[in-house]
Amino acid sequence: HHRGHRQKGAGTIRTDKGPIEKDGLVIQSWQRLPSQILNQWIDKQRRPKSQFKKVKAANEEKPFRFEIILPDLKSSAKDIHFCPTESFQTLSAAKEYAALLALLSLQSNIPLEMKLPEPYRSSWIASLELKKREQTPNKKNKEEN
Repeated sequence: HHRGHRQKGAGTIRTDKGPIEKDGLVIQSWQRLPSQILNQWIDKQRRPKSQFKKVKAANEEKPFRFEIILPDLKSSAKDIHFCPTESFQTLSAAKEYAALLALLSLQSNIPLEMKLPEPYRSSWIASLELKKREQTPNKKNKEEN
């Protein structure tokens, strides 16, 4: 398939792999969705794959809300569950925000804002700020580099 100057929509010319548009999000080739980052973490930890469970949405206009479950290899009592309080308009956003919530708990020390596309990047940064305010940090933040 031919790369180069085939105009698409608003005349985006694809270079390298170029941005992909998924559900109205523009994702650059170096960006990763929360679920992709989470899956990489799960693979590294050699954990079972995450599972999504549909939860009752709080709002009819935003019908999608998912809990994400990170199963424990040995005991389901040790499964880790994350469930956003908000619900979303699209299935994919609901799943990505659940994954983002899991990442906040598992990888909040990693500067994922370098990799996340909007709107997840802004949510990530805002959530980190909130988290920082909630727990007065006892170790110095390694953010000045």
